[in-house]
Amino acid sequence: MKWVHLIIFSLIIACGTININQDWDNKTIYNPIVDRSKRIHDYNTSIKFELHNDYSLYCIRHQTWEMITLSYYKSTDSVQYIVRDAWPK
Repeated sequence: MKWVHLIIFSLIIACGTININQDWDNKTIYNPIVDRSKRIHDYNTSIKFELHNDYSLYCIRHQTWEMITLSYYKSTDSVQYIVRDAWPK
């Protein structure tokens, strides 16, 4: 009978320590980018984006995986981020 109590107690403690926090961690520094549609995206990464490469990162703000591409536009002489969902909904 003591074993049953011990097992149940252990399960309660183990389940009680699970913490799913939907709020952003204020202590973590996120790297925000603004895509060509003027939407803000926040990533927890230190990647230096390079032209014409695809990056798959988790957006903290939208809570989804996104594909990021940095492209140069000669007509406007500007570099823009193109962000799209990694897995279409």
